[in-house]
This record gives sequence, structure tokens and C-alpha cells, in this order.
Amino acid sequence: MKLYKYLSFPRIDVLQGMRIRLTQPQCFNDPFDLRPSFQLLSRDDIEQLPLAFDERGLPTGGRLLTPDILKTIFEFALPTLIELQTSDPSAGAAYSVDNNQLAQNALGDQFGVLSLSSTHDNLLMWAHYAQDHTGFVVELDSSHSFFHGEELVQSLPRLSAVEYSDTRPVLSVTTIHHPAAFLRKSNAWSYEQEWRLIRPLNEASDVFDNGGRYPICLFSLPPEAVTAVFTGVQMLPENYQELTSFIADDPRYRHVRVHHMSLSSHNYRLLTSPPLPGAELDPEFQPQVLSARPFSV
Repeated sequence: MKLYKYLSFPRIDVLQGMRIRLTQPQCFNDPFDLRPSFQLLSRDDIEQLPLAFDERGLPTGGRLLTPDILKTIFEFALPTLIELQTSDPSAGAAYSVDNNQLAQNALGDQFGVLSLSSTHDNLLMWAHYAQDHTGFVVELDSSHSFFHGEELVQSLPRLSAVEYSDTRPVLSVTTIHHPAAFLRKSNAWSYEQEWRLIRPLNEASDVFDNGGRYPICLFSLPPEAVTAVFTGVQMLPENYQELTSFIADDPRYRHVRVHHMSLSSHNYRLLTSPPLPGAELDPEFQPQVLSARPFSV
């Protein structure tokens, strides 16, 4: 399977340096992303707790917090509490801890995400992520070992398709690493046809401090994982020359195909020239005899 990364032209450095960024969830443009609705204990969690009894041995209607569940809660909340204490060490300070913030910290501090698409010719993606069609798209071979490895958490492969829904996942301290926390997004984003590569941030090849809370984490991108590059319909001629010459001259990318996107003369869609290997030849690229034809709107 081939997956695609939309990039602005300055990100030619991804190919030149063979490094690509995996981004912390807190830096995403969707405020819901990797921020599940969260409560410390769900109803299911509570129902698993032992019943509480009074001194006469009669059930009180309550439940007992076991040492194991208390340990889980404290281990989950402790990093955020330490962060609050560090930022405000004044004696007697009172802290209000947002449950959803606890979940966000637990998810975002460990993992980086590379967002990819299953399509290379989406008009909105070209506009939003490839600098108004002036950038380019990199085709990646998802069978390469770069995309695979030990599961991050149970039932969550490193490379997975995003699921789209109108409802947020509601998770607890015992289910915070459910795949839905990493993969569910609003239906409003379904046009992206997104796949996610998720890797631990401690596997990054280079980490740079950009002056903010979250550093830039770059991962080595094997050139063998790159199989094609698509240039945008509005890419500047000098940028097109730079990109195509670099790919042609660099022995690491001799296997990479270069395609150019163009506008269909009949529909609101992009054409790929030359066509993708194995793809059905588009009629608009077939030789045609010039002739008068009716103009229609």
C-alpha cells in the first residue's frame, strides 16, 4: 500500500536530510485530536471494585478503592501534579486538575504522530498542506520497516487508519491507551483519508528546541521508503527545477518516480502525469485529433 505526505516546498529538506518530523498531539490544529473525554474511573471500572460493607457486615451501596486501582490513579496523575508543583512551588498552593488535561499529558508526552493520506490528488489537501498547490507530495511504501515495529500499546499497530465519527471516545484511567484515543477524529476531517504512523518520541534521531514547550523531534526517513514525488500545479518553475534535479542527481533517489499534477479540462479534479504505474490511462492524456466541439457550462 502507498501512503502520501503533503508538504510545502521548503520541506524539500525532508528529502535532502532524510529526516521527517513526528509531531506531539498538543501541536495539532484540531483541538479534539488525541484529547478524549476523560474521567478517572468509568462506570465499568467502579463496577469491578469490591462492595463496601459496614461494621455489621451489611452492604453500604458503595465500593472500595483497592490498592491496585489507587496505585494506577496516582501513577497516572503524578506527572501532572509534579508539573504543577514545579510551575508554582508556593507553599499551600491549591491546584485544580482538569481530568481531560491529565489524559492529554499522558498521551502527548510519549508519542509522536506522522499524518499521511491514502490519496495523492485531494484538492483540499493540496491547498491546506502543500501551500496552495505550490508544494509537493511524497509517496511512501507502507511495507517498509520504517512503518512497523513493536506495538505501542495493546491492539495499536504503529501504522493505522484513522476512524471518523461524530462522537468522542470517553475513556478512563484503565482505558486511556485504547486505540480510539489515538485514531478517532471528527467526520469533518474524513476528506483527509488519514493514516497515522505513531512512534515513541524517544526513538527520534534528532531533537531540537524551538523555544516552545514541545521540541521538534525528527526521525530518520530511509530513502528506500520513498517511491515517488508529485509536484503541485502551481509550483514555481525554479522550485520545480530544483526538486526534480535534486532527485535525478542524488543516487539515493534514483528509484523515485517524478509526476506532475495538472488540472482536468472537464472536471474539478487533478490529473497525474505521467499516470501512476498500473493505473488506467486517463482519456485526457490520450492523443486526440483537434476538432471543434460545443462549449458547455
